[in-house]
Amino acid sequence: GQDRKNSVITGHPKFDLYRKNYRSFFADEVDSIKNRFSKSILIDTMYTLANHCYGGEYAHSILSDISDMHDRILETEEWAYQYQILGKMVLLAVKLSDKFKDWNIVIRPHPGEDIKIYEELCLNIDNIFVENKGPVSPWILASSVLIHNNCSTAIEANIGEIPVISYDPVPYANKVNIANHSGILCTSEREVFDVINKINENKEELTSNCFATEDKDMLLNISKNSFDSFDLTVSAIDKSILELPKKSIVPSTVSLKIIELNIFEISFWSKDC
Repeated sequence: GQDRKNSVITGHPKFDLYRKNYRSFFADEVDSIKNRFSKSILIDTMYTLANHCYGGEYAHSILSDISDMHDRILETEEWAYQYQILGKMVLLAVKLSDKFKDWNIVIRPHPGEDIKIYEELCLNIDNIFVENKGPVSPWILASSVLIHNNCSTAIEANIGEIPVISYDPVPYANKVNIANHSGILCTSEREVFDVINKINENKEELTSNCFATEDKDMLLNISKNSFDSFDLTVSAIDKSILELPKKSIVPSTVSLKIIELNIFEISFWSKDC
């Protein structure tokens, strides 16, 4: 239809920042983090239903407000899963801190999470740090390896050539696999330890990706290496501006709205000539 005709698939410009030609954008911040943590394991979490920054009551109200029973069951399954995986991630962090004493373990909670639970559970462990200041990008690029479960930062790390471990110890059907496909899949603590040992010995490839065809269809950034999302996005904006009726309106403001992972909506606020 008309909407498809006026749509342009550009990929996500944010993900392109991890390519070699743009990484210098974060250079100062990356150097600062590396000076603080010479060798680090970054653990990214995103468990807002189990650990919402507004507290449990707010998260529970999200569930109780769902009127459709099918949707409520699915969301409650997600809530139960997040509680399990949060505990597994914290336990993994504590064990990593003991097994790899010369590494720094950095836990980076999602902005929508309560940071206190991680601070309290990891209190008095010298090589575990809980950080949530600033953008995540420099932390990813400064890390020696990223550990996650179903988090989009894994895609960013993969593009940035940072080793990724997709830690998946709890079976769960309703996850978006594109993120977990970004790294080396580990379902046990032992498997995680083995991969880190290989990375430590420089025997592991920088990145391991098993992106499926449908993953590449979802995100153009991982389907092609010789393109630039920024250029495609700017070109789409330029083309849209050129096609505006020249006699009746002049664009005064342009906004870019993310509709989905790789779809943007370009809007114009205009004034009469």
